[in-house]
Amino acid sequence: MAPRTILFTFQSCADLNAIWEAIAMPRSPWSAYDSARLVAAERFAERFEKLVELLPKHPEIGVARDDLHAGLSSVPLGRYAIYYRTRGDSVEVLRVLRAAPDSGFAQSG
Repeated sequence: MAPRTILFTFQSCADLNAIWEAIAMPRSPWSAYDSARLVAAERFAERFEKLVELLPKHPEIGVARDDLHAGLSSVPLGRYAIYYRTRGDSVEVLRVLRAAPDSGFAQSG
C-alpha cells in the first residue's frame, strides 16, 4: 500500500522559506522589487507542489540515498533536491537543499 499523506519537518519548512526569499527578494536591500523574481518564486512553488503531491502515491520516484541515511530518498527539483523518507502510511519531507553539482541531478530551471 502506497503512503497516503505528506508531512513536513520544521527544517524543511525553513528551507522552503529561505528558498522562496532567495528567489523572490531583490539581491540588494536598496533595489526595487522585481516582478519577474516574484513570478519565478511562484513558478518554483507550483513545481514544488506538483512534485510533492506525487510523492505519497509514488514514493519510489526518488533516488535511494542510503549512503547518507538508511531509508532516505531524494528527488530533484531544478537546482534543489527534496530529501524524504516513508514512515508508516506517510511521506516525510526532511529537507529541501541546493543540489550539489556532482549529485547527478539535472540543473534545469
